[in-house]
Amino acid sequence: VCVGECVLSERVCACMCHGRADVVSGSKDGTLKMWDITSGACVRTLSCAAEMAFIDLSPDDSTVLVSARGNAHSLIDLRAMKVLRTRLRGHQHTSKSFVRARFGPNGLVASGSEDGGVFIWDSKCDLVQTLKGHEGAVFDVLWTDDLLASCADDGTVRTWDYQDTASRASSFTDDAGAGPASVN
Repeated sequence: VCVGECVLSERVCACMCHGRADVVSGSKDGTLKMWDITSGACVRTLSCAAEMAFIDLSPDDSTVLVSARGNAHSLIDLRAMKVLRTRLRGHQHTSKSFVRARFGPNGLVASGSEDGGVFIWDSKCDLVQTLKGHEGAVFDVLWTDDLLASCADDGTVRTWDYQDTASRASSFTDDAGAGPASVN
C-alpha cells in the first residue's frame, strides 16, 4: 500500500528514511533532498554537483554518506544541510565507476576502490587501514556486527574479521579458511 508520493525532477539513485517523518534522496542531477513524508513536499535541498549513485545514513540519523561518480565520497550534515567533507582520501585509479561507501560500527566508514582495495576511515575521516585481497575493482562493502564483506568484479566476495580495540586502530584480518567465495 502506497502511503505517499514525492515527485522528483531528476532520476533518483537512492533514498533512505530519516527518522519517521522524512525521506532523504540522492539524484543523478547531484542534489540531495529531504522530503516530508506526510505532505510529499521537498523541505530542503543541497546541491552537491556530483552525480550520486548511493547514499547511506549514519546510525544516529545525523549524517549522510554520499557515493558519487569517480569514487567521490562526501559527508553531509543533515541538520545543517551542509557538506562536512568533500572527499575521503585514499582512493587511487579512479575513473567514472561508482563505488559504494557505507557507515560501519563506531563511526567507521568503509569503501571499495577500483584499485582492488577496501579503505577504512575513522569518524574524523582519517584513513585507518587499507585491506588488500581482490584482483579487480571493489564496488560494494557491507558491515555486520563483526564482519565486513566486500565484492569485486573479479567474481569474489571476501569477508574480513573485525574486532574493536580500545586503541584508535581497529584490526581487520582476512577470514581464515577457504579464502574468497566465488560469485557466479
